[in-house]
Amino acid sequence: MLKNVTVELIFTGNELLNGRILNTNSRYLCKKISNLGASVIRIITVPDDLELISYNIKNSINNIPSILIISGGMGTSFDDMTLEAVSNAIKKPLLMNEKALEYIKINYEFLKKIKLLKDFKLDDYKKKMATLPEGSIPLYNAMGAAPGIMLECKTPQNAETLILCLPGVPSELKSLFRTHIVRIIKEKVGGNKYIKESFFVEGFIESEITFLSEKIMSEFNNEIWIKTFVKSPHIRKAIEFEVSSRGLEIPTKEKVKNTIRRLKEEIKKRNGKIL
Repeated sequence: MLKNVTVELIFTGNELLNGRILNTNSRYLCKKISNLGASVIRIITVPDDLELISYNIKNSINNIPSILIISGGMGTSFDDMTLEAVSNAIKKPLLMNEKALEYIKINYEFLKKIKLLKDFKLDDYKKKMATLPEGSIPLYNAMGAAPGIMLECKTPQNAETLILCLPGVPSELKSLFRTHIVRIIKEKVGGNKYIKESFFVEGFIESEITFLSEKIMSEFNNEIWIKTFVKSPHIRKAIEFEVSSRGLEIPTKEKVKNTIRRLKEEIKKRNGKIL
């Protein structure tokens, strides 16, 4: 059986917790990561507080995910503290990274060239974005100034977690994800695929057929996940059955197909209408 690649997500920023900003990055990452065959097992949102960010990073590493993605807090502002929090959590010193500095210079020189910036001075605020925990590999950010970072760390259980830090600006996060993170996750996942199919039925309210999900899942040794979705639980309208599983592509597709066949058999027995 292929290894299940697990991912935890940490989002930083007061603006996410006070309702000013909708966290669209969370949905984007969960959808993309799942489609690549990995499993998001936990999402945490923390305020701009160094101690709390450090604590939650340490806590996540202790949970031994294959990958820990931290979004936000990578810029020049006083409340951008993700790099320092990672440094504190894994006890690695912050060091000036020449490659990260080079990436930052390239982006600011480009802004100067296209006249969006009058002058470019490499001050301490900009250098902050290149001051990374020891052992970090910077990831070039084509959409903004702050590079992402990739860093392997040992867990307390002597396992390994890959830490990935990404800017919180959605356009930058998406660009870095497409350019760097997709490849990284694919390498870890190997031949694992996430297969998902759905169909709709009429003639029931959800409570009348919810037991079918458990019944059929147990038939397949709980290697399949069945979820129902309804617009209103009290109205006899269409119910969506979503069937999903992870594994090697061909056998997993077959398993999903057989699960749907069994569900449809049981629904027809109960005079349900399959749309």
